Amino acid sequence: MKQKRNNYSQFKLFTMKHLFTLCIALFSMTWVYAQQDILLDDFESGVVSFTTEVHVNPPASMDVAVVDNPVNAGINTSSKVWEWKRYDASPDPNQNWAGFWAILKTEVPSGYNRIEVKYLRKNTTSQLRMKIEGTITKEFNSVNLASKTNEWETIVFDLTGNGIKNIKVISLFPDYYTPVDPGAICYIDDIKVIFDPEVVVPPTPSVQILFDNSASDRFHDQSWVNQTAPSTVMTENLDAASSDPGDKLPVVTEPLKTGTNALKLQWKSVPTGDWKALVASIGWLPFDLTEVTKIKFWVNSPAALAKSDLPKIYLEAHSGTPIATGSIMLDKYLPSGLAANTWTEVVIPAADVWAADVIFTSFDVIKGIFFQQNATDNVEHTLYMDDFTFVNTTTGIKAQNKENRISAYYNNGEIRISNYSGNVKVFDLVGRKVAEGSAFNGNLKVSLKKGIYIVNTSSGNTKISLQ
Repeated sequence: MKQKRNNYSQFKLFTMKHLFTLCIALFSMTWVYAQQDILLDDFESGVVSFTTEVHVNPPASMDVAVVDNPVNAGINTSSKVWEWKRYDASPDPNQNWAGFWAILKTEVPSGYNRIEVKYLRKNTTSQLRMKIEGTITKEFNSVNLASKTNEWETIVFDLTGNGIKNIKVISLFPDYYTPVDPGAICYIDDIKVIFDPEVVVPPTPSVQILFDNSASDRFHDQSWVNQTAPSTVMTENLDAASSDPGDKLPVVTEPLKTGTNALKLQWKSVPTGDWKALVASIGWLPFDLTEVTKIKFWVNSPAALAKSDLPKIYLEAHSGTPIATGSIMLDKYLPSGLAANTWTEVVIPAADVWAADVIFTSFDVIKGIFFQQNATDNVEHTLYMDDFTFVNTTTGIKAQNKENRISAYYNNGEIRISNYSGNVKVFDLVGRKVAEGSAFNGNLKVSLKKGIYIVNTSSGNTKISLQ
């Protein structure tokens, strides 16, 4: 019996060791597979295979088919491609957003960096645009615009730079151009999702800027206002000539806290009515507030404003259930009402926002800040708002407020950082680390091309632009 027990013990040890080895091997195989590029479709089967149903939108806008490659040359010598023909003269002839949306048979997980699409246009105007739906839902242009006619080219869409995580639904607009060419014919092939090991997502800066300046001095495109009568909010339309009031927050060039413009929130809260107004970032970027400790912005009223007249606020995420935090009272963070024509900083502990609804967990994909109806006093009020930031003061990295934000510029082959010596990392907007080294007396020798870069140091981060 003793010998049998020893044999059994040896067999058990042998089995466990091999099982462990097998688990490690399977894990390694899964990891390797997760890092490989994904070819969504090459259409060589003669059908669309990456989805069970292609939803053409609007339905009467385009004729779609998998056809023989019309230009079997250059970078694309495959047999079959996806053809998109405009064929309608719909009531709105300028539907440049016409295309399709489709649910992927297999979701693309997080971690992929870009999508490459082979594209051919028969005219000189058509462009390819994309929309992704997943944890982040976003519509964006390609990194490189189509420039050829009757010749295949590779169009690249930056996932990392646009904050895209996973992909559940993909949309393409094959003829994104105004005015629409009713005879446009475009072809798509080899839709590939790329994992690039050289892409490194820059560390989350200690200060993230939600709003400092709008691209327009008339309205902020990355805002949204919803109002229910009899309550009202002043809005602007994208089209200045339109008689429709639109749904964008106005922008003013005076008064300003800093920069060139500020937001204007002018409202009247009435019983039985309601309103809310969103402030988001240029590009509708997602913000990771997992480590953020404070939410800051500045307000100014042209007339004295009592605390009780201030709106409520909450944060909304790009996705999640719930998608928004609970609302909190803005007056809690101002010791007294607002004096007329005086800029006052609002500082809100992030913990207070999270505590408003403990079920909310989408801290890493925040879209923006909503202002919301509060006191229904039937009186018109105005707030000018500027410099919205999310601040982390617990990482050991000095927060980049107006007084201590690092200052850097590029000149004669050097990045020059005021009052800094130490390690410096330089990232491009796609997230690739393009340079790293030690700065001595604030100078780091590095060769950079024209573009926008993020300079990361132990004292903070900043953005530089090379023209």
